[in-house]
Amino acid sequence: MLRARQEAYPGHLLRRAQQVLTIAWAEDVSASVTSSQFVILNVLRSSPGIDQRTLGEVVCMDRSTVATIVARLTADGLIRQSRHPLDKRRKVLATTAKGARLAADLEPRAQQMSERLLALYGDEAEQKQFMAEFRSLVHRWEDARTSRPG
Repeated sequence: MLRARQEAYPGHLLRRAQQVLTIAWAEDVSASVTSSQFVILNVLRSSPGIDQRTLGEVVCMDRSTVATIVARLTADGLIRQSRHPLDKRRKVLATTAKGARLAADLEPRAQQMSERLLALYGDEAEQKQFMAEFRSLVHRWEDARTSRPG
């Protein structure tokens, strides 16, 4: 009864979904690299030289979160930062050879984890429906936030 009451709140279920991701990620992909760190490494591996602001937009993370992750990945020797050649105020980012190798090593594991999660939905049609609904929630939220006044 108490659990059912909590599950009436979308925010509670989204938090639980985040917990599911965190556990699955640690079990299947990496206990030392987070999914947020991985997505940044993966974007930089495929788009070297983008600036930190653009990176944040691409991965849908706020400035302070991206800055914290970039600092950590830089300290770990996985990415390198340099100043933009034309605009010295902007930092451009790229993976190091070590960071690119790590992202490449983790990518098939991340794909397998995704497949494991989606397999909970049975057939392909059900999996596609889940992804469409989840994607719709995210896009509708983004659209609502960008269109609201203030």
